[in-house]
Amino acid sequence: MDTTAKDIFRQDHISARRASGFSQTAYCRPQQLKLTTFTYWRLKPFVGLEARKYSAMGAVVIGRVSPGRVPPRPAAR
Repeated sequence: MDTTAKDIFRQDHISARRASGFSQTAYCRPQQLKLTTFTYWRLKPFVGLEARKYSAMGAVVIGRVSPGRVPPRPAAR
């Protein structure tokens, strides 16, 4: 499956879940999708968003930022 087909496949599942009114868990079980995989597909556009924001500010970013998580602020001295 090429990248475009994968993106369409993922987006179709995300749209179908929204239209179904089911929770993510209830949607994923009969579709035989792992909940963690489906959650990643939903959050994929946001993965690394914080890292890009910090890079744009001129900060050096080491490592990755997990989806939906903001890096902790340094402790005040």
